[in-house]
Amino acid sequence: MKRRYLLFFWVCFILFSLNGIFVTQLSKKNVPLAISPDSSLTARKVILLPLDSRSQTMDFPVNLGKLGNINILLPPIELMDNNTEPAQKDDLLTWLEANVSDADAIILSTDLLLHGGLVASRRINEDQLTLGYSDEWEKKIDSLLLKLWNIKKNNPNLKIYSFSIIPRQLVSGEPPATYYQPHLYYYSQYKDKVAQFENSKDIQKLSEWSSVLPNEIITQYKLLFERNFILNQRLIDQTEKGLFDLLVIGQDDAQPFGIPNWYREKNEIYAKEKQLWNRKVFFTGGTDEIAQLLVARYKIDDSQTQFKIFTYFTESETSHRIFPYMRETLEVNAAEKLKILGVEKSSSPDNSDLILAIHGGFPVSNSTQVEQSVLQINQWLQQSKKVAITDLSRNFREDQTLLPYLIKANTPLLKLASYAGWNTASNSLGTSLSQGILFSLGKDHEPITEALPARHNEQVKFLISRLLDDWAFQKSIQHYENTWLKLTDSNPYQLGEETGQVSQRTSSEVRSEFSKLYRDSFVSAPYKLGSQKFYLKDIEMNLYFPWKRTFEINLTIHPLWIKE
Repeated sequence: MKRRYLLFFWVCFILFSLNGIFVTQLSKKNVPLAISPDSSLTARKVILLPLDSRSQTMDFPVNLGKLGNINILLPPIELMDNNTEPAQKDDLLTWLEANVSDADAIILSTDLLLHGGLVASRRINEDQLTLGYSDEWEKKIDSLLLKLWNIKKNNPNLKIYSFSIIPRQLVSGEPPATYYQPHLYYYSQYKDKVAQFENSKDIQKLSEWSSVLPNEIITQYKLLFERNFILNQRLIDQTEKGLFDLLVIGQDDAQPFGIPNWYREKNEIYAKEKQLWNRKVFFTGGTDEIAQLLVARYKIDDSQTQFKIFTYFTESETSHRIFPYMRETLEVNAAEKLKILGVEKSSSPDNSDLILAIHGGFPVSNSTQVEQSVLQINQWLQQSKKVAITDLSRNFREDQTLLPYLIKANTPLLKLASYAGWNTASNSLGTSLSQGILFSLGKDHEPITEALPARHNEQVKFLISRLLDDWAFQKSIQHYENTWLKLTDSNPYQLGEETGQVSQRTSSEVRSEFSKLYRDSFVSAPYKLGSQKFYLKDIEMNLYFPWKRTFEINLTIHPLWIKE
């Protein structure tokens, strides 16, 4: 069996490589167009202190900002975290103070500045049990808030958008805490179920999971959320006092049941009591997409416009489905995102600035209904309506997604306002909405010439990146690569010296998927600006694994154009 897998893999690898070479040679017949510079990209300066150093949290907001004429400044990468290695918190604050004087806004992660990143914020440690720990934690919070107040006072016109994350149920840390990860997960789940329903079977399960957990581990686990609760209360207080123009509290890998839900609800009650809930303080299931949403929210605020969005589900039952790592249904999560953005929900596609089309593929999806939805999407595109697509699958499989239906129906993919299908449903919704809004509200300040304007080039770059990453890599290539690595006794989450080899192999496979998209969609569908048509001929592509694991890639795309 192992030999069969090896043979299959190498045959596919050779075929993918040959296919990629074909497209590259085809493009060399023409000289690609240069991209004209766009001075409007620097119209607004926003400083981003991201959640961590992954592409989704650092690069996505920067690239999306370019669509909306926003120049986003990031801290030096050497100050940021690297997976389990926390960021240099004090140096980041010093850097912020040195660069804020000419900024229009700050978008900041409190978890980065207090913990050193998302991974560090999940950790449970023995020091949480020490006498006076709570007092020390509150001192750290107060010290950070004081420094932010000084920045605000020295820059009175500066807007500050902040976000904080409620930790996930599956904790991180050092042994012995990590040994008890699954035990704590189910303990948390049944603790919540018992509190709500008092079901005898749940009580029995809770007793079983509690019996294998040391008391100190349970205490550390609860203190993790207590610590976060204290932080979020302080942040809500400071929002009321005017430090933050807007605060978003996200819930990492949310679940229908679990102790994290208790603390979210307590924070929501606190925000409601202060009359800030869904006005200046917002809650959502999701994490990595929040900075992107705040870039879009800043654009909406800066434009002083009332943006309208029509939500459309490719299957009627999709809206009521709960996807993995979500607490609520797709409909509820989408509504949370719209509230964060401050947009109006439209009842009609004809009275909207953006149509959000949500596909939630399940093994039992209704193909006839999906095909009819694709026809509707194509009709909207023909009418020059802006359509943002969130393409989800219950089992993270390509055959449950919408894209194959779109390709089959000859949908002009480059006309989409956005496309996203990465990681969780919440992640994808946030990215799709942010791209669609920022591109819709962005302005072109240059005439159309022989060169494709930079803002439109950035739009296509992000679209193609999402198609190749969210669909091709995450729904297909990643699975086969992980299977191959496990067959060869390698760890997909700790690549080590294999990183370079795996990157090369994955690059070839992703390149092959571009060749297919090129053949099936891009070659016959021009990118239109006014009366002029630009044809995508090829791309330059760079791919690597930023954290030396196959869970995510950093993919950079440079389109090459030919004008008709």
